This record gives sequence, C-alpha cells and structure tokens, in this order.
Amino acid sequence: MPFLYSPSPPTPLPQGERGEFFIFPPLPPWERGGTGGEGDNLCKNGMLPSGGENDMNPNWVAWVFLLAAAVNNCIGSLLLKRSRLEAPDPGLTSLVFSPWFIGAVLVYGINVVLFAKALDKLPVSAAYPVFAGIGFGLLAIGGSWFFGERLGVTQWVGLGTILAGMIIMSRA
Repeated sequence: MPFLYSPSPPTPLPQGERGEFFIFPPLPPWERGGTGGEGDNLCKNGMLPSGGENDMNPNWVAWVFLLAAAVNNCIGSLLLKRSRLEAPDPGLTSLVFSPWFIGAVLVYGINVVLFAKALDKLPVSAAYPVFAGIGFGLLAIGGSWFFGERLGVTQWVGLGTILAGMIIMSRA
C-alpha cells in the first residue's frame, strides 16, 4: 500500500470502492449516490447517524426536482397549446417558427433535465406516476384558467382518483 510522504510516521492512503487511492476523504454517501446500505454512513431510514433535529432525508431534493419537472411539463404543454391557437395557418412552418412553440421546446428540455435529476434518487415506478399526476392536475387547472376549457365535476373526480393513485404509488 503506498504511503504519503511526511516527516511523521507514514499514513496509508484511504482506499476507494474500486481500489483507487485518495488524498482527500471520499464523498459522503448522499453526494455519491449511496443507498443507505452496508458501508454507507446513512441509517436505514435515510437519516444521518447523528440523529440531530437538522437531519433530513436526502430524497427530499429529488422530490423537489420532480415537482419542478411536473410544473415545467405543464408550462411547456400550455405554451404548446398557445402556439397552436396563435398560428396563422396549420402548417408545419408556422409551428416551428412560432415563439410559443420554441419556448415550449426549451421548457421541455429543462423538464427532461429536472426529471433525470429526480431519477437519481427516486425509483421510476414511483416518480413517473407522481410526475404525471401532478402534470394532469396542473394542466386541467391551467387549461381551464388560461384557455377557458371545461373543468366540471367529472374532471374533479378524475383528478381526485389520480391524486389517490399518486399517494398509493409513492408509498409503495
């Protein structure tokens, strides 16, 4: 095992998971994608072992990314709808060069990045239903608000059912 040069007795370098050596200590598990399993410094509940009141589950950041992605998805869809309402003709050229359409594509691009960051920590089987459910709810309300689309009792019951499914899926 190689040693650092120092006037004091030699100190072995810390060894990483793949056998590489560090001069600096390795990243904590929540920054290197640790799972909280054996060898990580996280307890089974995902909390840091100190047990202080400032400890929190590192997955909350992933849920924030997921919420931001769902809001971005809604904004992109509303911009896309606006691009079709403002189009002078139904042709492809008017669609591609519409500022509303270009804005929607940019927002969708940001959406993909945010959703990918959420998937760093969340299982896709829980993340996507929550993402889609939030998107459906926001789109129904946004479509009603901005475009005067119908939002009746049937739609509210459907949104409630989707919300119940989101809760069940995110707890599984």
